Amino acid sequence: MNSAFYTAIFLGAVWILAGVLGLLGIRPVPKKYKGHWWTEDYKRAQGLFWLLLGLTELVMAFTSRYVRDLYVWIGITLLCFVPTMIYGVYCEKKYKKMYERERINKETDFSPREQ
Repeated sequence: MNSAFYTAIFLGAVWILAGVLGLLGIRPVPKKYKGHWWTEDYKRAQGLFWLLLGLTELVMAFTSRYVRDLYVWIGITLLCFVPTMIYGVYCEKKYKKMYERERINKETDFSPREQ
């Protein structure tokens, strides 16, 4: 038994726990994303990302232990890892764009001001 296997199992379990907390809406979010109408959706999207990342880590750990062909292991790892990263980048760009749009709308609000 090597320690890399157990380290990967531990990391996978921690990331899955973080994902479950995010899906429940308990995870902290960056200060700039707090207080918006979409903050709860952001927490859940990040929770799903961390859950997928943890599952990917577990798949990598178990396939590295039981699959002996390197190319098969690389293929399985890429099949899990690439969609997870694409989802994470997509979500982060989506919510960053929403944040920027709201910030710009606040700065260019031409409502009458009290004098």
